[in-house]
Amino acid sequence: MEKKYEKELAERIAESKQNLTRMQEEHAALVSQIQKENDKKEAILKSKHSEELKLSELQAENELRERTKLLRNEHDARMKAVMCEHEDECRRLLEELNLQKTKEERQRALLQLQWRVMGEPQEDQEVHSKKEYSVSSKMRNPVGGRGRMVAPRMENEEDEEQDSPLPEAAQTPVSKLLKKVEHANPGNIDGVPKHSKKGPRKNKKLPSQTIGTPKDGKVIQPVSRPRASNIGDLFSEGSLNPYTDDPYAFD
Repeated sequence: MEKKYEKELAERIAESKQNLTRMQEEHAALVSQIQKENDKKEAILKSKHSEELKLSELQAENELRERTKLLRNEHDARMKAVMCEHEDECRRLLEELNLQKTKEERQRALLQLQWRVMGEPQEDQEVHSKKEYSVSSKMRNPVGGRGRMVAPRMENEEDEEQDSPLPEAAQTPVSKLLKKVEHANPGNIDGVPKHSKKGPRKNKKLPSQTIGTPKDGKVIQPVSRPRASNIGDLFSEGSLNPYTDDPYAFD
């Protein structure tokens, strides 16, 4: 009986060993399979995560690019507006500067003209006007053809001009008055002042004129004449009217 039990025990031990080895093999196979599945899932998850990461990066880059472009456009628009404002301001300032320069140039020209007018003494103007009148009177009054001469003005006439109640008429250059007479048409009597339309015979009767020939050696004495009431009367006097001694001036 003991041998029989020992034989069965040995068989049972061998069978248990076989079951143990088989279970170990199955366990190892199952562990390897689970590990493979986990590795596969991990790879899939990693690939999916990497793809999602790439997509998120691309989306972020696109959003950043769009935002940067929008900000650049806004900045360019603001810069253009600021540049336009600055250009308008600069243009306005330049116009004001040019206007101020023109005003200063005009004022400078006026000041220079005033300085020239104020710097020229009145005595020089009177001497210059007298010289012009003497030259024009020589040209207007011939000596050899008609044998007439105009009595020269003496010092008493200068005193009369200084004491005249019309200082503006006395200070007027005689050359300007003579130019007005020269510009008048000799054939048209209307262009001559009314005070100078008298006939040659009436002009001869004026007490202010003393006529003499070059042959006479007598000294011509000046004759005092009444003061002229206006500028037109000055032409009727022998001192300012170059046609007084010419009886054929207005024939």
